[in-house]
Amino acid sequence: MKNLLRGVLFVTLLAILTHIYLTLHYYDVNFGHLSGESFCNVSKTFNCDVVSASPYASLGGIPISLFGAFANTALFLMLLIPFLRLTENPNLYFKSSFLLSILIALASLVMIGISLTQLNTYCILCITAYVLSFLSLFLVWQILKQVDAPKISAQDIQNLFKQKGLLVIWLLIPLGAFFIHQSKLKSENLSNIQKIIKNFKAQWQISPEKEFTTEPLLSKGPRDSFMVIQEFADFQCIHCQKTYKPLKLFFQTHPDVRVEFFAFPLDGVCNKSVSFAPGTHCLLAKTVYCAGQQNMPKAWQLHDKIFDEFFKIADIRDPEQLKDFLKKLSQNLSLSWEPLNQCLESSETQEAIMAQAQQGDNVGVEGTPTIFINHKKISTHPVLLIKLFDSIYKDLKNK
Repeated sequence: MKNLLRGVLFVTLLAILTHIYLTLHYYDVNFGHLSGESFCNVSKTFNCDVVSASPYASLGGIPISLFGAFANTALFLMLLIPFLRLTENPNLYFKSSFLLSILIALASLVMIGISLTQLNTYCILCITAYVLSFLSLFLVWQILKQVDAPKISAQDIQNLFKQKGLLVIWLLIPLGAFFIHQSKLKSENLSNIQKIIKNFKAQWQISPEKEFTTEPLLSKGPRDSFMVIQEFADFQCIHCQKTYKPLKLFFQTHPDVRVEFFAFPLDGVCNKSVSFAPGTHCLLAKTVYCAGQQNMPKAWQLHDKIFDEFFKIADIRDPEQLKDFLKKLSQNLSLSWEPLNQCLESSETQEAIMAQAQQGDNVGVEGTPTIFINHKKISTHPVLLIKLFDSIYKDLKNK
């Protein structure tokens, strides 16, 4: 039995570490701290970022993975105490471990069902956690069989809550998750996150509706969507780069939302409202526009790639140097460079980007990024974006 105990303790420890990583990843994704792709983003089907950004990744605002970390910690303690012979009633601890293992495994089944029916996207580390939960349940069951106590009676359950040590361990799960989450919110200055979200929503609701007469540079999602997000951004703007990832994840987890991207280059070459005129900001917007003339999905990929490579291009002020970089990016996406380059030099492209900037001026854009929802300007921050937009999404969908 010692070997079984060692085995289940090891498996449970792996589960704790997996859930801790998933919790840290959840906060990075949902609080706008994620930079670049996660190592477990293998494809559109297996994408940890999308799963973490989904509304199913939390319960009462607390990450599911944080509950998982404390549940497995509780399981580890329940098994460690009899392993170290710190109790005169090891069978009670084994039975308690079995009950907790069942609950953890059931939670895994629920999350698997959600991934299959609601998300159609899977997280490799989540799958790892599910497998570990089933393995823990099997090993604890084997321990119960060895101590000749495979059945748990109603009296056993009553005894669990009479034993103070076990009761404290069980309470560790909800209380530990709650206090750690509150500490995280405090560190992000979001202790009153629901109140902050409510205030942002109230400001958005009274914001005047603006008229959009220019076609966006990029768009996707149903034209008749109940929620349309319009973003004005500059490809060499650090704040736009920080907003890009949360926005992308929100769209990936809400495919019924329409997104419209407008270029607002902070560059006087194509934006009359700006005196600074290096030309590079306009070149980036033109390149994405021209890519869209060839292939809209590829243009979106180029949009993403430019923001992913932001720190390589942020300080480039020589248009020719930037063009060489963009040529490589475009070719990597199988875009034909010669027609794209011809498009860059055309007066029609210059006019199209200037029209984008003029549309921004017309609706009151003063800096980037500026975001509108259903033609109404909304103030936000990368730390709040996913939570705020998800709250508005639910309100609009339930109308």
